[in-house]
Amino acid sequence: MTKTERRFWSLVKRHTPEGCWIFGSGNINDYGTFGVASKSIKAHRFAWEFHHKCKVPKGMYILHKCDNPKCVNPDHLYCGNQFDNMEDRKLSGNFKITNPAKYANRVKLSSKDVKSIKELYATGDFTRAKLGKLFNISPSVIQGHLSGRLKHTIDSYRSSNA
Repeated sequence: MTKTERRFWSLVKRHTPEGCWIFGSGNINDYGTFGVASKSIKAHRFAWEFHHKCKVPKGMYILHKCDNPKCVNPDHLYCGNQFDNMEDRKLSGNFKITNPAKYANRVKLSSKDVKSIKELYATGDFTRAKLGKLFNISPSVIQGHLSGRLKHTIDSYRSSNA
């Protein structure tokens, strides 16, 4: 472990191995930041990069499964794109949509489509990539619906506007 990594982990409070590991002190609602080579990096990004031994891919975000912005437990962090980040915020209640119609054009699947995707994937004949092409969406969105992490469909936007 490098001197920088030791300094980082010395600022982390680990209450339990499976619980949130809190970086630094101060307002629990703020993301922790850490100084590396005269630059400031968000603590959860540093923790993810340390754990995975690589940089966060360009254009990707490090998201929290636990919805705790100060948490740096690698088991609570995952890599996602901007859409995943917005969906995660919305599902966690940290993001209030004041105009659902503005976002509805980004949601392309109906609940019937999601059911079909799950059934087709279960046959073993379709990969996430094939399903993405079939439904004109990215494989990561297919994975989000298969895992249950993404729950919004066109139907859910229609009902929220009713």
